[in-house]
Amino acid sequence: MSHISHRSPRWGDSRLFARLVATTLIDVIPACDRRNMNLTGIELRYVLAMHLARNGRATITEMADALEAQGFCIAGRPSKAISDALRRWETGRDRVRRLRRGLYGPGYIPRSTEYRIHQRVLALRAAAKLSLRAGQKEHRLPSGD
Repeated sequence: MSHISHRSPRWGDSRLFARLVATTLIDVIPACDRRNMNLTGIELRYVLAMHLARNGRATITEMADALEAQGFCIAGRPSKAISDALRRWETGRDRVRRLRRGLYGPGYIPRSTEYRIHQRVLALRAAAKLSLRAGQKEHRLPSGD
């Protein structure tokens, strides 16, 4: 069993430096590149709620892939950001239902709220389309209709 020290590391310690170099040089990929539009807060919740309303139940991984295909990205851990966004607000408003761990489905969205969310999502998609760089392919999702 290894001993864990609660003392702060000494910056002159070469082992600490070697450990930092080893962890930063191996396959570090930015979570959110500059080509995609970063979503947070209400914008993320609206895009996810509209995706579930149009396409039905989906896992967190499927929703993250759908966001990326639409030209959006989420900073940090996408799975945690998606789960937090849906669990804290949208499930409380019953717009989204948590079916089990990692799986969400559509809930009830009043018509006026759905219209407002839909208009906002369309504006976000238009802004994301404008942020696409030349040479990047635009990905379209199959519609649920």
